[in-house]
Amino acid sequence: MPVRRTKQSLEQAILDTAIDGIVSIDERGIVRTLNPACERLFGYAAEEVIGRNVNMLMPAPYGEEHDGYLRRYRETGERRIIGIGREVAGRRKDGSEFPLYLSVGEWVDDDGSRLFVGVLRDITDLKAAEQRILQRQRELEAANRELDGFTYSVSHDLRAPLRAIDGFGRILLEDCADRLDAEGRRVVDVIRKNVGQMGQLIDDLLAFSRLGREAMKPGHVDMTTLARTVIEDITAAERDRGIDARVADLPDALGDPTLLRQVWVNLIGNAVKYTRPRSPAVIRVTGRTEDHEVVFTVRDNGVGFDMAYAGKLFGVFQRLHAPSEFEGTGVGLALVQRIVTRHRGRVWAEARPDEGATFSFALPRKDR
Repeated sequence: MPVRRTKQSLEQAILDTAIDGIVSIDERGIVRTLNPACERLFGYAAEEVIGRNVNMLMPAPYGEEHDGYLRRYRETGERRIIGIGREVAGRRKDGSEFPLYLSVGEWVDDDGSRLFVGVLRDITDLKAAEQRILQRQRELEAANRELDGFTYSVSHDLRAPLRAIDGFGRILLEDCADRLDAEGRRVVDVIRKNVGQMGQLIDDLLAFSRLGREAMKPGHVDMTTLARTVIEDITAAERDRGIDARVADLPDALGDPTLLRQVWVNLIGNAVKYTRPRSPAVIRVTGRTEDHEVVFTVRDNGVGFDMAYAGKLFGVFQRLHAPSEFEGTGVGLALVQRIVTRHRGRVWAEARPDEGATFSFALPRKDR
């Protein structure tokens, strides 16, 4: 037959098996009970502590603060000593101090006297982990400052020779055109075109490096207006093409309007670029609201890509088409992913070669 346990023996079993230290004191601060975990925590046997003031387990500043709480409780009934979760310090038998997490509750004993019951957890390992994290954070901040300086220096040092190359190329075409044959002019044009691409790559890399450190300014975003404005701006430069681009009514979003505009610029810009061989180019922007997020989609009838390489899409410098086919630096989609991730969202793509592509991103609902 199962053993029937009394309430008292059950309480004792809980005290004996608890991982955290548990101590009870009376209104004067005298220790009434101490469980085995508390003995291990402080290095005292129970009989060395019971009947003595609990301040023996605390460094002086905490003991004085504790005495003040008890005095106000006796005089006014103020119960500030009661509460869940505050950090204090403990003092072991050998005099060493260590951090504790303390929760205090009130208990009425069988004889009607009031006791305070404290649950104590050693957070030495937690504090050490916090210090390691803080140290790592300081190291990362220092590394980011060095990276900022390096990025600025590289940007400045690269732009100067690029400007010189482009300038001399322009001089060749303007002042020496009569001495250059068709092939010579073509070569100079190629040089200037590549200089322009290098300048754009520098700009994209600077934008990518800054994005992770700039503070976001979240707010209500009218995604319909934002996407339509971006489409108008991009297609205005492609008036010689037949582009059928439409934006459906989209759900609103919560986010940084400037950053979300960049997402639309990159995704719609890609759709316009990769539909260049199509006539007409068909681009559709849609959105929907789901349980926990709003989903936005840019679909086109462009050249598409093989899904076997989809994992490379959102990496820096990753391109699925040769630069000779379509211009670009391979940074745009990496920017999209970083922006969406900073908004606690996700981004993905689906496509088939020569059958168009669909890029989607999801953001948390603004009402959740």
